[in-house]
Amino acid sequence: MKLTYWYAEHLTDSDCYSIRERTKKAALARKAEDDFNRYGPVVKVIVDYSDGFDLLTQATGEGGIWQEAAATGAFTD
Repeated sequence: MKLTYWYAEHLTDSDCYSIRERTKKAALARKAEDDFNRYGPVVKVIVDYSDGFDLLTQATGEGGIWQEAAATGAFTD
């Protein structure tokens, strides 16, 4: 199975404050609300997982889904 979402890294604080949205439009809208340019580019993240437990493990493991997706090249602009 695949989970697709849109991500913009928070550049000045913890990753928990980064933008994660279901659509690119929603991610761009949230980024546009920021007057301080604290977010990186909006990128598409695609996570392959076999079942709910696998998804949970990827999300809560060291590095989390974003770092795993970036390391494997599973995202595009």
